Amino acid sequence: MSASDSPSILFVEDNPQVRLLIREQLQETYDLVLASDAEEALNVLDNGPFDLFLLDIKLGQGRSGTELLHLLRDLEPTKGVPAVALTTYGMPGDREALLDAGFDGYVSKPFTGAELSNTIDQTLSAGRN
Repeated sequence: MSASDSPSILFVEDNPQVRLLIREQLQETYDLVLASDAEEALNVLDNGPFDLFLLDIKLGQGRSGTELLHLLRDLEPTKGVPAVALTTYGMPGDREALLDAGFDGYVSKPFTGAELSNTIDQTLSAGRN
């Protein structure tokens, strides 16, 4: 965990309104570092270490959240960091597909603040076991 004892989360989301919403919902409980795309996320890794990655799947232009996760899993300092998919993919089988792709948790948009926090906390707890 970070020096403040709050879990440190790298949140990657291309939509500025969603970034603002998530920041407002989570900033009291977690140390957040925000990025708008995969390249920015890779550039802010020095702001870590991170306890969790919260990754949007559809990041617009460039790499997807799943592609970013695979890059992060290939880097030694971030290899074991748990990741939660935040996505509009909510059809049957989407959750399982993202978990099979390497994500440790899944939240479908739209979501409640409690749902997001619970998923983050469960994923962090599972990662410590």
